Amino acid sequence: EPGDAILNAGCGEGLVMYLLNQEFPERKFVGVDIDQDRLGIGRDAELMDLIQGDVYELPFASDRFDVVVMLEVLEHLQTPAAAIKEIKRVSRRAVVMSVPNDPVFRLGNLFRGRNLTKLGDHPDHKQHFTRLSFPKFLANHLDVRRTSMPGFAWTMCLGHVDSDQMDGD
Repeated sequence: EPGDAILNAGCGEGLVMYLLNQEFPERKFVGVDIDQDRLGIGRDAELMDLIQGDVYELPFASDRFDVVVMLEVLEHLQTPAAAIKEIKRVSRRAVVMSVPNDPVFRLGNLFRGRNLTKLGDHPDHKQHFTRLSFPKFLANHLDVRRTSMPGFAWTMCLGHVDSDQMDGD
């Protein structure tokens, strides 16, 4: 069945998909990441189907996946709204996304002595979300059904794809 799969966009080495596959072995897992070197680790371990690609132009048909998982990616993107639009295109039903809860994430970095000159900010982060701003941002693009904060340093949201939902900023 074309939609009987889960996509992990920005999958890196594929660890999240590997863990999900332990819980849902009957599902087909596909991962996409722009970094060919990181994909190589998962490919070497033969964990799942890993493809090099860009979250702004995913190499998949529309409505291809039941669920798209995108963890710790949006904060690295110059235009996260464009990536969400593309994620919505390939998802038939739901999207699970997470980002660092910026104030807590930065504080944790400062306590560990990391990125002190940037007040704990990660040098690759282009976007900064809080536990309140992230669901609000996503609500412009998805029907946000649930928000949680695993470990306080991250905000995770479950959104449903609604074809009538307007894409805004």
